[in-house]
Formats: sequence, C-alpha cells, structure tokens
Amino acid sequence: MITAIEGILVGTGVSWADVQVGGVTLRANVPESSISHLSRSGDNLKLFTSLQVRDDGISLYGFPSEDYRQAFETLIGVSGIGPRLALGILSSLNTEELAHAIISGDPGVFK
Repeated sequence: MITAIEGILVGTGVSWADVQVGGVTLRANVPESSISHLSRSGDNLKLFTSLQVRDDGISLYGFPSEDYRQAFETLIGVSGIGPRLALGILSSLNTEELAHAIISGDPGVFK
C-alpha cells in the first residue's frame, strides 16, 4: 500500500498531478477542486494516496489531506461507487459538505 507521496510537483492537468519522487515521476488522479490548491510546478508537495488495483489496471489517487483520502476510501466501499465516481464526488463536494449531506440524508447534493 502507498499511503502518501512527497516530492516535487512537475505538472498538473484537469484531474491529475505528476509528482517526482526520487528519479520516478508518479501520476496521481486528484479531485478537480484540489488542483488549484496544489503547489506550483517545482515546489515540494505531499499527497495522501490510495492505490487501487483493478482487472483493467493500477491507479493512484492523491488527496490534499488525510480526511479526503478517508472520504474517498469510504465512498468506494459503498456498493456501486467506484474510484472514478468517488473522485467526481470529491471534486464537487469537500469533506465537510459530504459529511453533512450523509448525516442529513440529503440525496439532492449528489445530483
């Protein structure tokens, strides 16, 4: 299990960040809402990660905090929610909004 990566941010896209760790550059899928909060290219960065191994490949998901990673792992534990959908949910809701929606039983937040 890879629980975090720390290195130099070398690039970002709409929903990913490339982090150079030693001589290896890792691409992590990151919630879209987190991209603008990441460091600038060339700066040090730490992402809390979840490594997902599926029949069709291996994917690394990265989050700005432990709370985001825990929310992601809780979401993918729900039947019918895979990593991509969980990442989409965390792209539109922060962890506090997600917790409030679940506690209040408000399914309208997920539309």
